[in-house]
Amino acid sequence: MVSEKWAVRLQLIFDCLLVIATAGIWCANWQYTRVTTQSARPWVYRLGIDTTTPHFGCAPGETNCTHYTLVADEPLNIIVDYRNFGPTPARHVAVIGTTLRGLPPPLAVSDWTDNTAPSIDCSKLLNDVDFGIFVPGFAITSNIPNNIRLALSQPDLAEIVAGRAGFYYRSCIYYEDAGGTPYHMVLCSFFQHEAGQAVGTFQECPKGEREY
Repeated sequence: MVSEKWAVRLQLIFDCLLVIATAGIWCANWQYTRVTTQSARPWVYRLGIDTTTPHFGCAPGETNCTHYTLVADEPLNIIVDYRNFGPTPARHVAVIGTTLRGLPPPLAVSDWTDNTAPSIDCSKLLNDVDFGIFVPGFAITSNIPNNIRLALSQPDLAEIVAGRAGFYYRSCIYYEDAGGTPYHMVLCSFFQHEAGQAVGTFQECPKGEREY
């Protein structure tokens, strides 16, 4: 009778261990599949801002300048290069960016939140935009479309220069992998300058970029 009870207990213990081992193997396989899938996906991201854009103030022959000058009453363009950094092609790639006036960017990184930079409606901006296929390493240069270029008024420019408002560049990226899985990304850069100066540089926002 005692031996039968121990046999039942041992069987229960064995069954539990078998379930735990099976779950462990399943989790390991899931994690491996997840990592493999992520590493094999396309990855479209900004390569950098093209500093030959007007308002960057490059001197003749100068190619490494990064200072941008804000002006009033003139549509401001920023040219950004995007590349597929992944090992597989990206399909139906759509990229668009625009400039926006918003809150003054905080001086301390810890004071940034996901809502510091002005929001952007990617679903609206990306309508009818399709650059086709980006093979690995392929890059494209993207201008701000003329119809959405921001022209700062004199009062807006004065607010930004004084540090009471901010100037941002936000962009939307959409693409699909070979299996049709969609990827959305919202990027953010802000105009960094000394108070009282209309000349500055664009820096990545500490918070506000996201992929979904």
